[in-house]
Amino acid sequence: MQTASFLPQPAPAPIPKVLALLFLLLAAACTLAQIRGAHRDVCLNLPKVPAALHSQPAMLVAYIHAGPLPAGAHVDVYTSAGELAGSVTPYGAQERSHSITYTIPLPHSAVVAHKVLLQLQEVDENKTARAPVRGEIGSIRLGYIPVTPRK
Repeated sequence: MQTASFLPQPAPAPIPKVLALLFLLLAAACTLAQIRGAHRDVCLNLPKVPAALHSQPAMLVAYIHAGPLPAGAHVDVYTSAGELAGSVTPYGAQERSHSITYTIPLPHSAVVAHKVLLQLQEVDENKTARAPVRGEIGSIRLGYIPVTPRK
């Protein structure tokens, strides 16, 4: 003879919910790692203004020496505040096969505590972002160029 038990039975272990939560956390961590890894940080010391420019206005610029980039790719240059300062954008097959130095003007907001932090992000023809690799971006240095004020 079988007896029926009317006592509440324990609920099944919430393993599927725990696994789903772990999967979501792992996916979020991987996405965050991809976002953080999608650019290269470069910290440069602010150079002194040359004596020849003390008597006239000057603009801070970044000289970025870039090697060949893949077809359709460009490198965006952002300030530490996330402001787009400019892009390294080669045009034509000739420029894609040689190294070129690009001049990117930097806003005043790029300077923080006598340093300039730039974030470089390469974007390919499919709009996929990644950090530029060695050989695509070579040396980066800061300098000043004279500016003629508008009248």
